[in-house]
Amino acid sequence: MELRLVSDRFRKRVGENDYEYFTKGDVFTVDEAKGAHLIKIGAAVPAGVIAEQPVDEGEDYPEDEPNLDAVAPDEDLVVDETSIIKRPANAHNRDKWDSYARAMKIDPTQFKTKDELIAAIPA
Repeated sequence: MELRLVSDRFRKRVGENDYEYFTKGDVFTVDEAKGAHLIKIGAAVPAGVIAEQPVDEGEDYPEDEPNLDAVAPDEDLVVDETSIIKRPANAHNRDKWDSYARAMKIDPTQFKTKDELIAAIPA
C-alpha cells in the first residue's frame, strides 16, 4: 500500500536492525495491515489523496507582527536588562555572581561570601 505521511515523521523497519526514515509529505510503501493502521490513527493518507494541512491557530501571520516603524525615530527604546541576563547557577564561582550582581545594579563588594551575595540578589 502506497501512503503519504501527514505526521511529522515515521520510522519503517527494513531489516532486523535497519530503519528507513520519512518526514511529512513523503510517499512510502507498507503492507496492507500497517497501512490501514497508519490511516486509522491519522498518521498517513493514501498517496493519491491530497491531505488538507490544518492551520495552527497559534501560528503568527505577518499582519500579527508589530509595526516597528510605528516608533518615532527620536524615541529611545527601553530594554529591561534584567530579562536579558541569565541568573547563574548556585554552583557557579564568585566571579560569575559578582558580574551578575553588577548587572543587577548591586555592589558585590558589600558581601563577604558568595552565599550572602546570592541571598541579596532578588530571584
